[in-house]
Amino acid sequence: MKLLKFDSLDGMKRLNFINVLQVSFERLSLIPTMLFIIPLLLISCKDKTLKTGYIDINLINQEYKLAKEYEKHIKSIENNYAADLLGIQADLNILKDSIDIILDRNVKPSQELLAEYYQKKIEYQKYESEILENVPDSVKYYREKLNNKINELVFEFAQQKRYDYVFSPAGSGAFMYGDSSLNITREVLAYLNSK
Repeated sequence: MKLLKFDSLDGMKRLNFINVLQVSFERLSLIPTMLFIIPLLLISCKDKTLKTGYIDINLINQEYKLAKEYEKHIKSIENNYAADLLGIQADLNILKDSIDIILDRNVKPSQELLAEYYQKKIEYQKYESEILENVPDSVKYYREKLNNKINELVFEFAQQKRYDYVFSPAGSGAFMYGDSSLNITREVLAYLNSK
């Protein structure tokens, strides 16, 4: 920046006037350019309605055929464990009743009978712990597998139908309301079940 020395206040005012005039002229020359750019921006930024829909994931989980298959499979796992556990418990009850009958006669039960009873009791507790660990693991495994498949197919569906957004409000906390006209659950369900 170059410093200028003025002999009078008039010289300084004249220079200031020239600077203001020059800046104004530069800005005026930008007006035609801006008049061309602004409409282009407005045209390119016009309102585009986004195609949006939502699905009721609870309904999907109830009516999607893969969800039903997984639910049936999980129930069979639970039932098999329960049947095995009931068998062990029945054996344990028989041994306990035998010990009680012997004790009622004021006779001491044999060491073999007591050992068998305690062994069966340990087997029952071990198997019960195994159930408490394996059933939730199985449920988690199949739930994750199901969710991944649903997400994959909903993504495919949304791309094919050119949706910008597909939400799943149930339990997600993402949003609390959706206009029922945006509910595409039945359409998505038909698509999922066709795969």
